[in-house]
Amino acid sequence: MIKVQFVNYFRQILICCGLVVASLAVFPQNKELNTKSEKNVEFVKENFEKAHRGKLKDALSAIKDGDKYFEQGRKGYKKALAYYLKANRFNPNNAKLNYKIGICFLMGTIYKLKSISYFEKAQLLDPNVDSEFHYYLGQSYQINSEWDKAIAAYNEFIKSNPESPKQDAARKKIEESKNGLEITARKPRTVIENLGEVINTKTAEYGPVISTDESVLIFTSRREGTIGGKKDPDMNEYYEDLYISYNEGGRWTSPQNMKEPVNDDGHDASVSLSPDGQRLLIYRLGDIYECDLKGDKWTRPKKLGKNINDPNYHESSASLSFDGQWLFFVSQRPGGFGGRDIYKSKWNTKKERWEKAENIGPAINTAYDEESVFIHPDGKTLYFSSKGHNTMGGHDIFMTVHEKGKWEKPINLGAPVNSPDDDLFFVLSASGEHGYYSSFKTNGFGEKDIYKVTFITDEPEEAKKNITVLQGFFLDRQTLNPISATLEIFDIEEGVLVGMIQSDPETGEYYIELPSGKKYGFTVTAKGHLLHYENFSSEPEGQFLRIEKTIELDQLPPDEIDALSAKYADNPTFRFMGFLLDDQTLKPLQATIQIINLDDGSVFITTTTNAKGEYSIKLPRDKHFAYRILSKGHLLQAANLPLPEDSEVIINRDINLKPLAYMEQPELKTMHTSDKKLTVLKGFFREAETLAPIEATIEIFDLEDGTLIGTFTSNSKTGKYLITLPSGKNYGITVKADGHLFHSENFNIPASGGFKEISKDVILEKIKTGSKIVLNNVFFGYGKYSLRKESEMELEKVQAMLIDNPNIKVEISGHTDDISSAAYNQRLSEQRAKTVVSQLVAKGIPKERLIYKGYGESKPIASNDTETGRQRNRRTEFKIISE
Repeated sequence: MIKVQFVNYFRQILICCGLVVASLAVFPQNKELNTKSEKNVEFVKENFEKAHRGKLKDALSAIKDGDKYFEQGRKGYKKALAYYLKANRFNPNNAKLNYKIGICFLMGTIYKLKSISYFEKAQLLDPNVDSEFHYYLGQSYQINSEWDKAIAAYNEFIKSNPESPKQDAARKKIEESKNGLEITARKPRTVIENLGEVINTKTAEYGPVISTDESVLIFTSRREGTIGGKKDPDMNEYYEDLYISYNEGGRWTSPQNMKEPVNDDGHDASVSLSPDGQRLLIYRLGDIYECDLKGDKWTRPKKLGKNINDPNYHESSASLSFDGQWLFFVSQRPGGFGGRDIYKSKWNTKKERWEKAENIGPAINTAYDEESVFIHPDGKTLYFSSKGHNTMGGHDIFMTVHEKGKWEKPINLGAPVNSPDDDLFFVLSASGEHGYYSSFKTNGFGEKDIYKVTFITDEPEEAKKNITVLQGFFLDRQTLNPISATLEIFDIEEGVLVGMIQSDPETGEYYIELPSGKKYGFTVTAKGHLLHYENFSSEPEGQFLRIEKTIELDQLPPDEIDALSAKYADNPTFRFMGFLLDDQTLKPLQATIQIINLDDGSVFITTTTNAKGEYSIKLPRDKHFAYRILSKGHLLQAANLPLPEDSEVIINRDINLKPLAYMEQPELKTMHTSDKKLTVLKGFFREAETLAPIEATIEIFDLEDGTLIGTFTSNSKTGKYLITLPSGKNYGITVKADGHLFHSENFNIPASGGFKEISKDVILEKIKTGSKIVLNNVFFGYGKYSLRKESEMELEKVQAMLIDNPNIKVEISGHTDDISSAAYNQRLSEQRAKTVVSQLVAKGIPKERLIYKGYGESKPIASNDTETGRQRNRRTEFKIISE
């Protein structure tokens, strides 16, 4: 009996010791379980000592509360997580709880990467914790760009769950991971920059939209201070509001809530901003609304029509084309290719409504969701986010171009722009150099942030060298057809020829490499065309510089050479003579003078000045000539020679050459990253007398067919305007304001033209005696006085003005440059002015109200030494001479 009692007593001691040991293992000194344990510990009282049964009860209660939210799916995961973490602090060694915490982090929070450690702990504790475990483990690896691990996990899920409805989803995620392997292996072509704490906060910022010149940024935020101050009960986040910031000297100003009427006390989100920054599209209650900027106030949002907003379905994003004539938008309406699709609708000007929308097709829309559409101001490049195509997870951003009537295969923008998570709301500046989008990144300020993307090109091997690349196209200015031309480049510091090339006769393309760190001058000559010349600098030394330039050459005028040669057959030559002087010291210069035969593009004669800087060259009358002067340490100078007038036997011209210090380089633009082909025209409209800002209407026409491309309005308070003109059209622009003469501009932009930004303030003259304007969209054939068809719209504008102001009398005057003889230019200017008057009379304007006058070359408004100046001097003017 004693023996038995001893044995039982000893057994109790051993059991107690075991419990103590177990207790020490499960509850160390801080009373928490051993987090390194590989044993799965269930939440049952047998696994915990009596002293901790109270905490066990609390943990079980937390799990029960968490399960209620967990069963709600995505909207409940975040709330479930708080309860699960409480239970996990008591027992971190339960496989099922770690698995659920992993799902909550992965599916319900921004801290998705935290899911990995919990999934891995669950796998360690129980490899068979849940039949779908490997599916979610694969997602956590995928979101962390651990592609191989993700693929292995998905394959294990497919193998273990042959009947699971998630089989297809897992196979797609394997393809996404394979895409990720391939895409992230590429060399990055972008630099990503968080816009910083001025724009981003710990809450979500997304949906950036910009004006095309990057002067305005509008975005959506859930930060504190929203209108109404309401919070989403499911997410515990503030409702969405729109905020605005301005770019001042390259820095964004502190964002301001756009307030009412743009924001109300519900959800309001940014969708699109027109390129000029005057029209804003917002999202509200599942539909797209429009606001207009009037002065410094936004109008009350107005819902777009029923052809855009379907009351039964959700429209989430949209983008306006540069001319406001097309709207691209996203909708989940039926009849698409699956999920959300991208649609387009055309504006009906007559009916003032959007036409019935059409799906843009399977080249872009997939069986999955497309979102966040953006049409670039070039009119043909579309950016969008998609869960289809070759995404590497979530929404990736893609780009496609509309060429030859169809959309090309979309291109993934790649890493680091895209990630395995959702990347959305991409917009691009007009230059194509900077993009803006929203993304969640682990080094951000909290939730989604707004990022700036700078695009870089893979420069060729020559980029590593000390060279300057000069490249572009030579075109005929009148036809815009490519031409074969000769480019000759001179080192003007040394006064020597360093290169000569011929452009491609089929494409007009030219390309030449030069050492950097020098100053150059060049001339372009082509058979039957006037000469073109420029000076430029490739400094500083040691850099790679690429200069892209399209150069248009004017045709020779169809003048009276043959008649003049026959008339003065007994005096068939003339002499070109004078002195060459330094422009600053007026001392004579020694220089090389070359005479170019413009009829065939060849060098006719080469000579030098004497010690006095004097030159004298005998030339025949029956050819067109230009001269080119090269003097060491001076800018290259060249010009087209006028024909000698009547019996003139001497053209006397003293020429001053500027030293290198006076080099200007306004025309040449260094291009590193942008391949966008469009022109941005911006500035202010002002009243002539007071220079006060004025509200005006801008009409853009295609001069080839006379169609109205778009109508815009300048800001009524500031007079600011901003328009984009995609390359490949001959544009006519008319600016009109009540009580003022209209202003016209012509921009003939070849398809090969690259990105250009032009700042131009326009002064509008009041309708009164003495006021005058240049009719920039009146065109004549070169050397002719018959009007070209592109002039018709400008004449209609003049006609309308004369009808609206029946008491004014006007003078139509013609002006020329100094090419050809003064007598010839005088006759040509008179004939052109007369033609315009005749056309206006034919349109019903009484001839008593019109007079015409030719001024020839006598009233230049710019220098005739440059092609730009000569082009300004060739003009037709409209002047009010009485009221």
